[in-house]
Amino acid sequence: REIAVTYRQPSMAGMPLYDLADAPILRLMYKEFGCQYQEPKLSCEVFLNAVEWIFRMVYHIETPISSIFFQYIKQQVVSHQDGFLVFIDTANGNTHSPDVIN
Repeated sequence: REIAVTYRQPSMAGMPLYDLADAPILRLMYKEFGCQYQEPKLSCEVFLNAVEWIFRMVYHIETPISSIFFQYIKQQVVSHQDGFLVFIDTANGNTHSPDVIN
């Protein structure tokens, strides 16, 4: 399932920097281990901790939580009231429309 978050990829280490509006948009997919027939459950806290780790290890961002890219993701995630991420059922043709940043 696709996570209903617009993920704008930070600049890779050693590559030219770019603004949030110019960042490539990636689709984030999630699958629990084993055969699953129900909607996955992934807490926002676990997701944000994973994103923070990825920002530190993959993108070499020393303080991920102060990154505009991390803050952008966090803004989208904290709006979910039950504490769990929202997923999009792409198998049924549903899609997530990324927002536009001017």
